[in-house]
Amino acid sequence: MAIDFSPVDIDVYKAFGSLLGSVGALLYSRPTNMRDMLARLVFSLIAGFALYFVPIEVLGWKEIRDRIIAGSLLMAFLSWFIAGALVKYATAKAKAD
Repeated sequence: MAIDFSPVDIDVYKAFGSLLGSVGALLYSRPTNMRDMLARLVFSLIAGFALYFVPIEVLGWKEIRDRIIAGSLLMAFLSWFIAGALVKYATAKAKAD
């Protein structure tokens, strides 16, 4: 039985990459409780789904299905860490002023 690799909607690739990145980030940095896990999961899913194009643009990739999955995976995986770094920077800047 052959696998059908017919074109699928781009949102399916974004959702798949976002889910993989979110789960990877949760496994890498384990949440302390269920509420923290849900917040991280939703934040990472939304970031990966909405910002998948950032790594594609920065790295100069063509927008093909593998790169769409990779872009959304990268953004979903890194989103929580980037948000944490931005919050630390903003609080340090506010304390300095």
